[in-house]
Amino acid sequence: MTSSGQPRHDWIIEPTGRLGPIHLGSTRVAVVDALGHPVRSRQSEPLEFLEYGDLTVMLNSGVVSMVVANEGYRGATSQGLRPGMAVLDAERIVGSFWYDSAESLWRFVGGEHLAVEIVRAPREGETPIDGEAVAEAYRLSDPRLAVIRRIYLVDSFAA
Repeated sequence: MTSSGQPRHDWIIEPTGRLGPIHLGSTRVAVVDALGHPVRSRQSEPLEFLEYGDLTVMLNSGVVSMVVANEGYRGATSQGLRPGMAVLDAERIVGSFWYDSAESLWRFVGGEHLAVEIVRAPREGETPIDGEAVAEAYRLSDPRLAVIRRIYLVDSFAA
């Protein structure tokens, strides 16, 4: 259980667009049937965000267009990537990452509908996000210190 009382999830995150009982294109009703009512939801038409602690589901006009495995998620991708994993360890599994500036996320070969957010500890003078880390963008400034913060299952990526 998370600190909010929600169960922790550990489903495999499939590059084909599925995470446990949820898949890209699922309806809001299917998500709530599978996961229960969210801890929190936010809406900004046509988008709605359903938060389940270690998972966030984004719906566009009532249809799942993104699922985010947040820090604390216990599952992994079918390749073995998981939130909190060191980037150097992840690169041994999937090879190198490249930055997708259109999505502001990192991509990798074999991750058809997958992307990751990569962060590292701040250097002197840098302002961290969320008070902890600095997001890496465009290039990995220090892969030895970088970790995967979140894994995204996103409908908009091309194969």
